[in-house]
Amino acid sequence: QRIASGDVLPVASPDMAREWGAAFENGGDIPLLEHDVSPWRDWFNAQGRSLCGRQQALFNDAGLLIRAAEQGFGIALAKKLLVQDALDAGRLVALAAPCRLSDDDVYL
Repeated sequence: QRIASGDVLPVASPDMAREWGAAFENGGDIPLLEHDVSPWRDWFNAQGRSLCGRQQALFNDAGLLIRAAEQGFGIALAKKLLVQDALDAGRLVALAAPCRLSDDDVYL
């Protein structure tokens, strides 16, 4: 039984989004936080954009990735399912619409 989509989206703290939002849209030298299962390269390719920015950190724990984004360390590419509460609470803001990079939906 499929219970959730595996869609990802770029997210940042509200302050980080204000500071880096335009650069993110225009391909500037943005600070990126990356999870090892959702590479930014794949997201930029799916958007038809050239890879831009600089990797601030690489995480293998989604919780730590999200926490780093909430604390303003960079822009994270995260699964929508995992950041929805932070988006709803205003701790994170989305910088683009969710997109599907692979068939890794959540099943029960």
